[in-house]
Amino acid sequence: MDNRKRPRNDRNRHQQERRGYSQGYSQGYGGGGNRQEYGGGRGGRGGYRRRHGDNRRDERGGDRRGFGGRGGRGGDRRGFGGRGGRGRGRGGRDPRPDEMFEEKNQPRDICKLETNYFNIKINSQKFVLYSVEWFPPIGLDSKDIEELDEAEEGEVKITKLKSDSLTEERERYNRWRLHRRDVEKRLSAFCVFRGEMVVSHIDATNSSLTFEAEMKNAEGKVEKDEQGRPRMSTLKLKKAREFSTSDVDEKILTAFQQMANLSLSRYLRKSTFKRYQRIFYSNDSREIKLDYDNIEPLRLFSGYKAAMVMCQKGPMLQIDSITKVVRTKTMREVMNDLIRELQGSYRGKRLEEELSARLQNQCIMTMYNTRMYKIDAVKMDKSVRDTFEITDRKTGQTRMISFIEYYTERWGRKIADAIDRNARGMLYLKRKNGEETYFVPELCYPSGMTDSHRSNYKFMQKFAQFTKVPAQDRMSRIGRMLRNLVDTSRSLNRGGNVDEKEEEKPPIEFREKPQEVYGRVLGPHQILAMNKRGGQEKISVHKLSNNWNMRLKDLGLILFKENRIKINRILVVCSARDDRIAREVVDTANRMAGQFGIGDRWGRSRISAIRGGARDWMETLTKEMKTLPDVVIAVLPDRENERIYKVVKEICMCDTKGFISQCIKAKNVKGKRSTVVIANSIKQIFNKFGVESWRIGISELNNPPLRLNKLPTAIIGIDTQPGRGGQIVVAFCCTTNSHLSKYVNHIKRVEGDSPTKSIAEGVAYCLYKFMKRNRSTVRQYIIYRSGIPDGLVKEFVRNEVKEIRTTSMNMLKRRFPNLAGIWDKEGIPKMTYVVTMKRIPTRFILRQGEAKYSPFPGTYISSFEEISSTKFREFHLVPSEAHPSQGTATPTKFLIGHDDIFGVPDEHKLEGMSQQHIQQHKSRVLQQKKINERFLALLTHKLCFMYSNWAGSVRIPSVLMYACKQTQMFTKFVPVKDVAECFNTAKSEKEDHMRESMPYI
Repeated sequence: MDNRKRPRNDRNRHQQERRGYSQGYSQGYGGGGNRQEYGGGRGGRGGYRRRHGDNRRDERGGDRRGFGGRGGRGGDRRGFGGRGGRGRGRGGRDPRPDEMFEEKNQPRDICKLETNYFNIKINSQKFVLYSVEWFPPIGLDSKDIEELDEAEEGEVKITKLKSDSLTEERERYNRWRLHRRDVEKRLSAFCVFRGEMVVSHIDATNSSLTFEAEMKNAEGKVEKDEQGRPRMSTLKLKKAREFSTSDVDEKILTAFQQMANLSLSRYLRKSTFKRYQRIFYSNDSREIKLDYDNIEPLRLFSGYKAAMVMCQKGPMLQIDSITKVVRTKTMREVMNDLIRELQGSYRGKRLEEELSARLQNQCIMTMYNTRMYKIDAVKMDKSVRDTFEITDRKTGQTRMISFIEYYTERWGRKIADAIDRNARGMLYLKRKNGEETYFVPELCYPSGMTDSHRSNYKFMQKFAQFTKVPAQDRMSRIGRMLRNLVDTSRSLNRGGNVDEKEEEKPPIEFREKPQEVYGRVLGPHQILAMNKRGGQEKISVHKLSNNWNMRLKDLGLILFKENRIKINRILVVCSARDDRIAREVVDTANRMAGQFGIGDRWGRSRISAIRGGARDWMETLTKEMKTLPDVVIAVLPDRENERIYKVVKEICMCDTKGFISQCIKAKNVKGKRSTVVIANSIKQIFNKFGVESWRIGISELNNPPLRLNKLPTAIIGIDTQPGRGGQIVVAFCCTTNSHLSKYVNHIKRVEGDSPTKSIAEGVAYCLYKFMKRNRSTVRQYIIYRSGIPDGLVKEFVRNEVKEIRTTSMNMLKRRFPNLAGIWDKEGIPKMTYVVTMKRIPTRFILRQGEAKYSPFPGTYISSFEEISSTKFREFHLVPSEAHPSQGTATPTKFLIGHDDIFGVPDEHKLEGMSQQHIQQHKSRVLQQKKINERFLALLTHKLCFMYSNWAGSVRIPSVLMYACKQTQMFTKFVPVKDVAECFNTAKSEKEDHMRESMPYI
């Protein structure tokens, strides 16, 4: 039909839609469009097939797979619409992958993933290991050295050695620094010293090498004997053996990994990147300042983290794109703010202790040398005018210098604190070698965001545009860095345009193609909940629907009738000016309890209005706790809400009975969302009493090897965090029913560096409560452990597994004497020990053709893939999803340290069998191992849905999430004392139930 014969309104609309479609095709704007699903412009509609919109409430509409409706997004390939199917939306490629996509010759639940691991080329097939001999030997003091100098060879036997192994190790590396340059000239610039051996990719000689150097003291001066002659240090290297990267010796592989990282660092220094600590930033990285809604601006540095890792395929390069957030306030300004806040309650030494507690482990960046440090304390008796001793590196002379003079001469920085006579206080750091370091607060900037940043939703939404990188952009950034590395390595190998002449070929080169693996998408899962009418609801969670937040308004607050908790005495505390708001909260809570069918379980509320600040809140709450309320609801005022929140938590958690508390901000119940906030608060209160909100279907877990319906199984989460006063906080959470939805918790504070024995005692306590609740002996238990440093995983796993298998079982035998006979007949309970790691640089990118997306939630990557570590059995799991157009989902790594439940015994009589039967047996064993590991991954993913504060999956199992929450809350709010007194002395059944609920979620 010709446009000129149309009515005027229809003609304008038709032209507007045509312009919108063409604009959306080229720039990606607007709603749906034609059948090809390209978006229209400002006038385009997200219509069905051609134009007509669909404004249904569930936002489904548009084209065949498009989204229209209210609040729909626009401008992508599948036709996302704007408001009401109209409007201008975001353009570009569809941010969601196609759930129906199938890889060639693969099932639908198998997907191809691109990783941030890259292959390397090893230029040397053989590497040389040299043994190290020192003269004088390591571990001798000066008197022993004098005896050796005066005695003839073989005459004196040295019996006095230093007992401190750390001192010996430090001495080895100090002596190595004396000979390092000579050794690198003779062997290689990439050789690596590992205490008792030296590894190089160049075979310099078949015999031994000897190097001599003058010994120096801690001040850098040459040591001399009684005759005034310099003492000499002799290093003798003797060729021990040759090895390749396929060697299984862990020490040798660690040395090779260090050599590969040394080569990588050299490449990065020669390339166009700046190094800040272990992170490399490009020269063109910009400093982004976000000033929004009167909030402190932040600096954002984008960069890369690269390392060489040992995988099953061999050594590989791992690169990840990261960002670093640094505040614009100096530490002096932060300290002044804290002093103004605390000086009313603390003075003198107590003020210094509180400042140190608040700022302990705070990461700071010193801009004058672009280094990162973690401070240990604040010393208020120090100032920038104080002097310290410094040794001149060239002349070796020592002199006294003030901090003002040092930073002016060394770094060219003028300190404003030198003018301000009242400015006192220095940041203190004690290094591992015992050296004490002080930092000027004016020259240090804290890293990370504050609570005011995180609590501002609009600011965080805007800030996420810079920090959350989509999958396609992340791989593009990593590709640019890798190309830079490849060009640099090639120029070094050619002896190209570099500052110094390269006479040797580096041991490794890089490949640009990323390593690909296959993953399996677990699920779908069934969530069991109750609606408001008391009927049962089943919710399916799958690839593209990983949470059920939108369904919460139609569901009940609690689940099933066996949850018979009744809350009788409710104490509501508020400030005097918020008394009206508190009464509205009480009325709305009573009404909501009746609507959700729990009115008979929700008792009467009593309001206590408080006049004054945090100190008055502390006095009033201390008196009110004597009335023994079942729950405390605190309506926090707009001012001082953080300090009052801390007071509420400290009093409720430090009391002997452990009162349950729920805090609500007054500003959150003033608007339209007050009903939603109060309803969620009621749900959280019942959850803290141990009431279930939903369950997850576990019928698949009733099959071998787990058999939950036949074998009593306990699942325990353990987390450790450093607390105040040098103590370690250890928290436990254990399931007590077959549905994995009820828990018992336990927490301890430990003195010393190793909490191994306390962990074994806590496991025994959890198993004791499990058997007491179920009235049956435990047959198997699974431990999820977090809080272990990366470099100490193997040591911790070995010690803790051994202690749990001995101490925990012996404690249970003493508690239940008949267990010894049962375990002699059936065997001791089987154990699986899994270490959980969230902060890992590994990334997986879903590939569908040429398009790249964030992986589906529930994607599982087996430990038998080529990128898995050679030290442990480890699998990766992507439990939750990322924003469709922002960010890339971060996987969680699970290390299987010990496995009696899901393991497959390899022992089998293979004697007399043919080679074909042996291969078939090995193939069956391998296939069974894969099936059992997938079973463990399925259990882990199901547990990620059981955290009651989020209607969806979290990144770690629920038992571990609850344990982490305990350690966070106790570290932050409970003062230094034995926490066991708060939760191990129940006098009644109700107090025992309250102690085992979750008052710190």
